[in-house]
Order: sequence, then structure tokens, then C-alpha cells
Amino acid sequence: MMPVGNADLLSDTLLTALSVIEAQGFAYTAHQGTLLGAARLEGLLSWDVDADIGLLEADAEKARAGLEQALLECGLAFVFSKAAYYYTIRPFVTILGRRVLLFPMIEVILMSTTVDPRTGEVSHDRHSPRRMFEAGELHPLRPYAWHTSFISGPSDPEPVLQRLYGQSGQPLAFQGHQAPRLGEEVARFWQQARPLNGQVDLEAIRARASNHRRGRLLRCAPWYVANGLYAEILERVRRMAGGH
Repeated sequence: MMPVGNADLLSDTLLTALSVIEAQGFAYTAHQGTLLGAARLEGLLSWDVDADIGLLEADAEKARAGLEQALLECGLAFVFSKAAYYYTIRPFVTILGRRVLLFPMIEVILMSTTVDPRTGEVSHDRHSPRRMFEAGELHPLRPYAWHTSFISGPSDPEPVLQRLYGQSGQPLAFQGHQAPRLGEEVARFWQQARPLNGQVDLEAIRARASNHRRGRLLRCAPWYVANGLYAEILERVRRMAGGH
């Protein structure tokens, strides 16, 4: 089970970033493990070390220019990964004039939109068949309960969850599972500043984000290292076995 401090840190980072993205006028959807957690547990998966969202913006430069400065004001860096062609959002500290990226990490998929010339049907992120959304699966976006707050997600999550996770992502596989617990202060803050049904208090979120909570980052590091190594080993075994 994810320790409370790590659940607090990941939720703080994700919900702060999403609040900025929304304020900048960009649409997004929870994706991959984050969507699975939202759909099955209304929160984090207890083993997740990062968060995943899809940004519905085909113009990568427009997305970068519109978000980078606003995220920096909240102590978050918007970093382009040339190797994998996606962005990450990460907390950071500045040491001797250099930016040092910290954990947790939010992976930001730039979701392209494709229109079938024969039918006019729209699909999203078609270059990745397992994680794409077919026509009618994504829109209209809707809010999903996320601990004491919310995130945005697809109108119909089941087809993409089936493609991504198969039987291991079905509701039956999550019987007896619960999202990790948030600390009382964190849960209360997000319930007030970003309620499921109510106004988002962006000023309060920015004020909170100005405190980088470096001590908590250090305390959370051992769990991230251990769980990250475990996930990497599983991924390598999966690839060796030729599985999904």
C-alpha cells in the first residue's frame, strides 16, 4: 500500500497541475493508470509511482508556451522528452542556479486528433492503437471523483481500459481494493479548493504550491525508489515474455 506521505505528494502534484491546465483553457483526460484508478477506485492506484494524462492539443508549441510559465509559478517544470516525444510535469528545486527535477512525475501525452475521410468519424491518439480513443469514447469529457476532489476523463472509459489492461483492469479484479488514504490536511484542502461540485480556488492552490515541501519529498524518496525498481523489473519481464 502506498504510504500516506506519497499519496499526499502525488495528489498534490497532480491536482495542482490540472488546476493550472484548466485555468489556461486546455482540455485533458485522465489516461492509463490514472484513468484506471479514477474509474475503479475514485483515486490513486496504491502501486502507482506517477500520473498519466492526455492533453487534447495538437499544437505542441502552443501547449508548451501556454503552460510552461504558469506551471513554473507553482513550482512545477514542464519538460519535453525527446526520446519518447511526450512532456512530463515535475516538481523541482533550484540548486546553485540549476534546476533539479524531483518526483513524482506526471506524464503528459499530446493526443493528436484524426478524422476518417470516408466516415468523418473522429479518433484521438490513433498512432497508439491500445491507448487511443475511438469516436464517441472520449467526448463529452466528464468529471471523475478523485479522493476529495476531481479529475477530467472520457465519457466511456471501458473500451480503452479493456485495450490497455484486459481482464486485469476489469471491475472484478478490483474487488477488495481501495485507493490509498490521504492525510487529513491534504484531503480537507482539496475538498475545499477543488471540490467535485463547486468553484476551483486557484489562488489558494497557487499559494499552497509555493511551499515545495522539500522535507516531505525527501521522506517519500525511499518508496519511490523501491516501487520504481519493482515496476521496472516487471516491465522488463513483460517485454521479454512478449506480453502487453
